[in-house]
Amino acid sequence: MGYDDVACFVGRVLGVESGQRISLFSILSIVMRSQAKPKYAVFLLSMGCAVVFWLLFAGISTLVVDPYGIDGSPVFQNFNVRKPHSYRHRVEAKMARVRRLNVATLVLGNSRVDAGFDPKSLAWPRSLTPVFNLGIPNYKINSSIELVEGNNRLVETSNIFLGIDYLDFISSVNCELPPKVGVTEAAWWEAGIFIKTHFSLMAIVDSLRTIGAQRQPGSRHMTEDGFNPWDDIWESINLEGQAVIFEQKNRENLKSYVARNTYCSRNTDAPEWLAILRFLRKRALMGKKTFVFLHPYHADILASMSLTGHIDTFNQFKRSLAREISIITRETGATIPLWDFAAMYPPNISPAPKKGELGVASRWYWEAGHYRKSLGDKMLKRMLGALDSDLQFGDLLIAKNFEDVISRQTHLYDTYRTQHYDDVTRIERLKALVSH
Repeated sequence: MGYDDVACFVGRVLGVESGQRISLFSILSIVMRSQAKPKYAVFLLSMGCAVVFWLLFAGISTLVVDPYGIDGSPVFQNFNVRKPHSYRHRVEAKMARVRRLNVATLVLGNSRVDAGFDPKSLAWPRSLTPVFNLGIPNYKINSSIELVEGNNRLVETSNIFLGIDYLDFISSVNCELPPKVGVTEAAWWEAGIFIKTHFSLMAIVDSLRTIGAQRQPGSRHMTEDGFNPWDDIWESINLEGQAVIFEQKNRENLKSYVARNTYCSRNTDAPEWLAILRFLRKRALMGKKTFVFLHPYHADILASMSLTGHIDTFNQFKRSLAREISIITRETGATIPLWDFAAMYPPNISPAPKKGELGVASRWYWEAGHYRKSLGDKMLKRMLGALDSDLQFGDLLIAKNFEDVISRQTHLYDTYRTQHYDDVTRIERLKALVSH
């Protein structure tokens, strides 16, 4: 039953002519003046008072606790510092945070960025701070770019690190352009989100849970600068061991790679491609610095991709990306470095703790799909040319050196297969299980 139905019913009760639209204020006014039907008047007045009370209670509670970090309310120790439910409204939570700050650097991408780059890390040079992590879980790169493009101040950020995920470009169906959302629909969506985050029962529950989670260091959290420290994964690491987490993620990845066997190449005009190239060209013409990087997939993911026939298309994807960036740099005179960390480099092949090892975590990875901030720091140093950067980790991809880099990466993979036969066999067995 919608508002029109309620208004029609109330109108009939109070003797309003059929078809006449009345507002909530008009209804309350009629109720206050009504003498003919005191029972209905008392009921409606009570209901109206209850609604007003709920709106006041919910609005004040969510504003004070600020469970999603959307309002930027003051935080107090043991009250609302940690925001374990921010990811229920992750897009709104991150966009609200970044709008409150005047950042010099954005890190843009999906959940890999969300978990891998700490804006407070000492690996960031002072000239690039303050930094905001705009990695949004379960968001494709074109959607993330469109969020930034919708805010001129964010587009003009001095430095942007753009994390590209090959998995955004493979699908189980042919590539099709998604339907566009109109202005009216977007406005209604924002209004609905505001109601959900301030006046819904879930918002009240999340406010209470936020207060209760302050003494739980293992609860999920989104920092004020957008970083997800993944504190909540330690419970599983302590109880089950990281090997179990790796295996579960590997199963999910293999199922996905087998099903998603269509690569959206440059020639399809896929929305991901169009968004990336449009964004890079716009930033180049503005004279702003953009670093592009491919995520450091763990060896388990790279082996899974190889066993499911994705390595050749992955290399094709890299070639297309390097070529298109070279075209943009040549036409604009800008410098857009493209760093490739997706190969069998030393950190990528680090083994996960063995089964039965509890409370022990890999130095570089939470699981095969998500790297820790320690590896994010290592990537930063390499991209920024720090004196203590690891020269064996990552390659700068340009059109001219592409074939040499791919040849070296292929050699690294062949060496890995020989020296880590048991690990490759483990992935082969998992593939056989998920394929049946």
